[in-house]
Amino acid sequence: MARDLNVKHLKIKGDSNLIIKQLKGEYGVKEASLAAYREEALKLTEAFEGIEATHIPRAENRHADALATIGSKETRSEEEEVVVFRRLRQPSIMILQGKKMKADWRRPVIENLKQKTPSKAVKEYHQIHGQLYKRSHEGLLMKCVAESAGMQKADNLHHATCNVEGPSLYRRMQRVGMFWPTMKAYCDQVQANCASCREAKEWVGINVIEGDWRQPIRQYLEKGTLPLEHREADKLKRKA
Repeated sequence: MARDLNVKHLKIKGDSNLIIKQLKGEYGVKEASLAAYREEALKLTEAFEGIEATHIPRAENRHADALATIGSKETRSEEEEVVVFRRLRQPSIMILQGKKMKADWRRPVIENLKQKTPSKAVKEYHQIHGQLYKRSHEGLLMKCVAESAGMQKADNLHHATCNVEGPSLYRRMQRVGMFWPTMKAYCDQVQANCASCREAKEWVGINVIEGDWRQPIRQYLEKGTLPLEHREADKLKRKA
């Protein structure tokens, strides 16, 4: 509706903190049923010059409550008293179904997945409603994209978050939900070529002394390094 009205700057308020953070790219998506919805939502945001997504407590979500109240009090005739509920077996958004995928690195993976017994090389890949995804070690679903599209997104994300404190560009791309095989190498190179990123990394290195409890977390966020013991690795993931 906002797009049809030619709105340029949109403010989104939601009482689900998880959905808001997933939309902003601060959290990744783990549920397969939500992957297509977030993809469509992110595409819609490209139609606006500015998007601000804000979480508000459910008790303060008065506008949505008012609409729900109006709907519940609407007068209906006797002929309209029957309400039919239909349970969807799959997401109502079938974004990429029917689209032909370009002959890039994804095609061999998809062909492998179609085999009766796919190889172990593709065990982390999944096809969800016609779209290829890769699941990270943390369980995040990342949409598999062409290298050129991924690089453009990484460049835009770096430009928007270069001076913002937080995880590395590679980790941000994972949370946004995009993947191609050389993504980590490309993100690392982008930050290595950026003077601001280098200065921030040097500052962190100076202020984190050897033996500091923050050191393992920093190594995990920057390089993906985890302790060998599974229990300690799980604790570190939760802290990060």
